[in-house]
Amino acid sequence: MNRLYLFATLAGTRIAVETGEVEAVVKLTEISPVPGMGAHVAGLSALRSRVLTIIDTAALIQGEASPTREAGLAIIANIAGHSYG
Repeated sequence: MNRLYLFATLAGTRIAVETGEVEAVVKLTEISPVPGMGAHVAGLSALRSRVLTIIDTAALIQGEASPTREAGLAIIANIAGHSYG
């Protein structure tokens, strides 16, 4: 067992993410909403001159958007050349 994991709580659900999939964990300062997007997209944010698509995990897990979409901690991952938080 030589794997390392990041443990987190997302939308009240405990998760484990293999550290090889995690680029960073950062505190977001601002999320800009994007009109017309599905409930699972909280909006866009910037990190080190890059645009991040911020995913509302509560919407994915529970089926509806979080009551408060405040900036907070985000796990950053690069998937197919795109950055997600």
